[in-house]
Amino acid sequence: MWFPVYLLLLVAVNCANSLVLHGRRLAPRTGKGATFTSTGSSNPWTNTLTGTQDRYATNITVSGQNFLVAIDTGSSDLWISPKSHLTFTNSGINTSIVYATSAVNGTIGFASVQVGPYGFSPQAFLVSSPDQVGLGGILDESLDGLIGFGFDGTSESAITLALGKSDTTVGQPFLFNMFDSSPDQENFIAISLSRTDDLEGSADASFTINELDDTYAAVNTTPPIGITPPDGQRWMIPLDGITVNGNAVALTPSKVAQTPSGKMAVLLDTGTPTAGVPTELLNAIYGNIPRALYSASQKVWVVPCNTTAIVTLTFGGRPFPIHPLDLSTIQIIEGVTVCTNAIAVFESDTAFDALFGDTIMRNVYSVFNFGSAIAKSPTRGSAIQLLSQTNATTAIADVTNVRMATLAASPPEGIPDSFQPLSFIQPPAVNAVALANGSSDESEEGQLQKWAPIVIGLLGANLVILLVLVAIGAVMCVKRGGKSGARVNYTPVQFSESVPTAESCEEKRYSD
Repeated sequence: MWFPVYLLLLVAVNCANSLVLHGRRLAPRTGKGATFTSTGSSNPWTNTLTGTQDRYATNITVSGQNFLVAIDTGSSDLWISPKSHLTFTNSGINTSIVYATSAVNGTIGFASVQVGPYGFSPQAFLVSSPDQVGLGGILDESLDGLIGFGFDGTSESAITLALGKSDTTVGQPFLFNMFDSSPDQENFIAISLSRTDDLEGSADASFTINELDDTYAAVNTTPPIGITPPDGQRWMIPLDGITVNGNAVALTPSKVAQTPSGKMAVLLDTGTPTAGVPTELLNAIYGNIPRALYSASQKVWVVPCNTTAIVTLTFGGRPFPIHPLDLSTIQIIEGVTVCTNAIAVFESDTAFDALFGDTIMRNVYSVFNFGSAIAKSPTRGSAIQLLSQTNATTAIADVTNVRMATLAASPPEGIPDSFQPLSFIQPPAVNAVALANGSSDESEEGQLQKWAPIVIGLLGANLVILLVLVAIGAVMCVKRGGKSGARVNYTPVQFSESVPTAESCEEKRYSD
């Protein structure tokens, strides 16, 4: 989980999700004193996961007891905080699982673990008491723990590192024990996250291991996108471009080595509920959304709750629209409803340029292929396939059918006093960025010499036209002055702050 914990908790938890896992039974395997079992028939299996808006959770069985645990594809280990006595083998080894700025401490134990039809015994996991759990959004959401399905390699596992080489099978994460059960298959994971659409109490999603969900079979026809850099060990791919309502947005220059020129290296992480981009890119995206204004005091963008703006990402030369509902988060502050940017600020470093979590990943069905049957982290042959799940036309209709229905039960939309003053930040022009990067063959002086005569000519013509119009207006005023004694007053339209005058269409704001 690469995103700061405080950002993970920004997403409201007032809606429940469900996540449905589809898969097929894996062949039983026995070895090194450990057994991998599978229950059920040969038909695809389904396991429903429930949780809060920023967590997906599933029921698992540990030593015969049922636990509801969060699923996280950004970490690798399993930990639980039992509410009652649990039978397990105590290793006597204490360790910590670190999540960005928080951690979960406990003792490593061994027991049989069952997730859906997949079982492994003995499986290593961390047993924690409530006071040892520093990760928010788990125990306070009535969850019992967290199971990591992270696929960045066993080197990310705190339990594996703590156990060392004492038992590489029992000590490795549950996911890789599942991989080992199918040694003849290429290792891959496929994910489709759910959308709550503001109102739904639950929504289906899909998480499969070494199996594609038949619902998204069309992903087989999509070209694979190789990870960047090719020898990297993160699920990072190049972002070709971004548009907002068809207008191109200037990408932030990449700081990641071997990233193709003009592109950004984006990390895809379903363990992060939100998404993060550099400040300049965030301002460019939201600055292109009609009537969006910036609050310097709160460092957030205020977005019209009924916006139908379509942000489109381009990967591998193919467009992937983002649902308008994923662009903003509804909040009630100081007695009014306000929608703020759902994409947050993430200052890029040399590791990756931007982080795309669930806010973006909800819009695609994604397949992460390790490129090898024995790989447990991305290899040179690793690639990601993406299948778009958002239709721009129906997404716009959702804003009326779903978002406005949500607002009907909320206070009137408005601007909290603490958000004032608001301002409009002009997004940088794509051409201006290109010039700054030296992509233009002409010097600035050459550009001025080329365009100066034309500009001067246009200014002169405009001056002549203006003088003619003033003269005509004066004559008409004199003629009308004797015909009417009524006085006409001009009243300008008032805005709370400067709003770009280029906006020609007024979106109606919801109010009770």
